[in-house]
Parts: sequence; C-alpha cells; structure tokens
Amino acid sequence: MKSDFTRIVLFSVGIALVFVGILGLFLPIIQGLLTIMLGIYVLTLASDSFKQWFERHMVKHPRAHHHYKKGHEYMGKFVTFFRK
Repeated sequence: MKSDFTRIVLFSVGIALVFVGILGLFLPIIQGLLTIMLGIYVLTLASDSFKQWFERHMVKHPRAHHHYKKGHEYMGKFVTFFRK
C-alpha cells in the first residue's frame, strides 16, 4: 500500500502530464500523445481503481494492451533496480 503522500504526488504529476499532453496536441513544441500516455501510466500507479478501469478498456485494443503491459513490467524492473 502506498502512503497518502506518495499517492497525492503521483496523482498530481499524472494529472499535470495529461494536461500538458493535451496542450501538446495543439502546440508544436510538446509531444502530446507521448506526454498523455506517460500521464496515464503515472495515474495507474497512483490509483488502483483507475488502473482497473484503464486495463478493462485496454483489453479492447490488444496491441496497445501488450505495449502497456510490457512497459509496466519494464518500469517495475527499473524501480526495483534503484531501490537496491
């Protein structure tokens, strides 16, 4: 279980990334889709209910779901590497 502070920080960062990603769809400097995907990933780390909702909807798109799972596993290895 994540602490409340960690969840609040992750949720705030996730919302900010999604917002910047939406701005990036209209501004040529920022990569919009990449930033939105990163924001959604951070939100799945912050909230279990959001993660369940997101995975339930990703099943409809198998290729995207495969890449999401692969990225999730990679980030898990990355985080555990730096916790050592």
